[in-house]
Amino acid sequence: MKEEDRILFPGLDEDGDWVANSRLTPSESKGTTHLLADPRPVIPVIFLPGIMGTNLRNKHTGERVWRPLNASSLTFGSGNWREAGWAAKYLMATAAERQRLLDPDTTEVDPEGKVYFRIDLNDMPGRPDEKRKFRLGWPNLRNPLPVKHDWERLAISVKEAKRRGFGTVMQSAYQPALANFEVALNRMLRDGELAKSWTQGDDMYGMQAPPVDYGDKYAGPQLAEDEVRKAAEYRFEFWAVGYNWIRSNADSAADVIDHIEEKIIPYYRDTLGAGIAENMKVVLLTHSMGGLVARAISGVHGYGRVLGSIIGSMPAEGAPLTYKMLRTGADSFAMKYIAQGQTGLHLAAQLSRSNGGLELLPSARYGGTGGGWLKLRRSGAGKGVNEDQLPRDGDPYADIYRSRSWYGLIPSGNAVALDFSATKNASEAGYESRGGDLDPFNDFDDKIDEVQDFHERIADQCPTPAYVHVGADSSGKRAAYEEVVWEATGNGPLRFEQLVQRRSRIRGTYAVAGNTPMPVLDPAQMPEWMSSPRQVPSSQRKHAAKLRRVFEDNLANQLEAGISLSLASANGVWGDSLNGRLVLAAVAPAPEGTRSPPPAPAQEGDPRSELLEEVVITAASRTPSVDDVYAEVAEKDGPGDGTVPRMSAIAPWGWGGVQAFFAVGDDGKSSAQGKKTMNIKGKRKPGYEHQDAYNDNRARWATMYSLVKLAQQASWGQS
Repeated sequence: MKEEDRILFPGLDEDGDWVANSRLTPSESKGTTHLLADPRPVIPVIFLPGIMGTNLRNKHTGERVWRPLNASSLTFGSGNWREAGWAAKYLMATAAERQRLLDPDTTEVDPEGKVYFRIDLNDMPGRPDEKRKFRLGWPNLRNPLPVKHDWERLAISVKEAKRRGFGTVMQSAYQPALANFEVALNRMLRDGELAKSWTQGDDMYGMQAPPVDYGDKYAGPQLAEDEVRKAAEYRFEFWAVGYNWIRSNADSAADVIDHIEEKIIPYYRDTLGAGIAENMKVVLLTHSMGGLVARAISGVHGYGRVLGSIIGSMPAEGAPLTYKMLRTGADSFAMKYIAQGQTGLHLAAQLSRSNGGLELLPSARYGGTGGGWLKLRRSGAGKGVNEDQLPRDGDPYADIYRSRSWYGLIPSGNAVALDFSATKNASEAGYESRGGDLDPFNDFDDKIDEVQDFHERIADQCPTPAYVHVGADSSGKRAAYEEVVWEATGNGPLRFEQLVQRRSRIRGTYAVAGNTPMPVLDPAQMPEWMSSPRQVPSSQRKHAAKLRRVFEDNLANQLEAGISLSLASANGVWGDSLNGRLVLAAVAPAPEGTRSPPPAPAQEGDPRSELLEEVVITAASRTPSVDDVYAEVAEKDGPGDGTVPRMSAIAPWGWGGVQAFFAVGDDGKSSAQGKKTMNIKGKRKPGYEHQDAYNDNRARWATMYSLVKLAQQASWGQS
């Protein structure tokens, strides 16, 4: 080329077509203008988000029923007020209203979510000088400045992003990463030479950095130049494919396959030609529960058009947090009051009807043995000291999920959460009879059967070849529930089956300000420390007051969840605050007349083998410190990413077909300790936070490394 020659770099316009812009030159100019087309075949990268990461709407009315809480919704800007308004509306919804909104039979993916992202190379691997130039050229895709650099045209427009499904997924956690990936992976070559951001990188990443530096437990080799050049023969295009996370992940996998075959492949058949499209394969890029969808694509449906997968932050064998949330509600403010629910009733109302949510429960393979993650421990005792644990025989489905006892996933006192629309008359809900009685648990038991079947069908496999990255941190900054521990105080027994939940009924009501009826608990069905606190010895009053507050919170939370006072009267007031505190009574041999008769044995074949046994409180068992157990869920303290515990996340390490396993923010148990797990002061960096995984540079580079490796297997469109 001559010095006066010019190069025009094409890009995608608002309709997804390739265009190039030029300017007039002086008539005396003798240079030649070269238009560089991009004839490369495409590797489609299909992104599958995590649970609650897809926007949903009512399929009949179009009503918006779910929007993830985006960081941008909390700031001023175009469209943010609408997002914030929806969040406020959802905040005020009762558990019954949320259950109506999030009905698996009436919801579908909503593609009209907000699309907003920045191409900011300060958040991507690369040389600092290139980053600064890029930011000056195009700091904001919504209001782009004039194009100054070739790679700017490789970014996709907001309209193109919408066409590729970006509007179906959570904006702040996913869209910026997908847009940045598209820029970085499609500018590996410049003027026929490898870009410096790939050959040299900066102080963090690049081809010179071995994967162990950003957490690869397999200590694989760094990228070679011929591998990068091979990958650069393809154009990477990212598609976001949201799915209805309320339904089973197996159903969602079928929907994703249909989307690929009916929308994505036909698009490339029209734009690249039938020969390329028919031989094309896709890469599955996943986050969290999206990994279960990917595993169902291969393990349940045997779909063959997959080049490989990149699995991120996946609860491979489930997460005890799911159990914890169904019993106590969410933890953080955003998750508790907007995203999911204030109490266990709110979460149970939503997730008890969601196969997808229930499939996040720990499977029989959790921890390698399927045992010991639900524990009852004396408060103040160390791990493994004076404790009981479930499941005992590696069967959490029978021991925990189908149990009606106080430690079950949905105990008897929370049965109302299974179907708020059928609380007045179970027969109107169409419940089948098991054992002769109409029982709302029957539908729930069927779902647990389906969850167990799903766990078994996807066990120990994922689409291969596979590359996995997880958050693995033990500093406490990313603590996760590796186990759920009920810590007990009192002198009662430490055996799950030897304790039952306290319960009282409502005797009547009295009017308060505004004539609002308030319940009065029946003292005849309460221990003396509730009905007559002054009769309790002074040394026990503080403990008795704490127990009494559990009952008060149970009633208040029932009413807040949308349960009517009349229904609460029928349901009773239980020793379960619905946010992590219990009052339990010992079931121990006692003089005749002090206990109610045991329930009738379950009929043969009925999985509901554990029924709640009511205890009649007598004068001999009214001292709270002696007979009543106060139990509270202990704080999370296991290594992980704040949501998925390391015990579950590392399960794919060793699965067949897994080529690399990146432990981001290694917790000290890895044989590969790289410098990228350390900061400039030599201290270990914490791992990424679960929801923000793809906004972490280490996870981003692990993803790009994996995509370059997978591209080596691509063969379509090559002469």
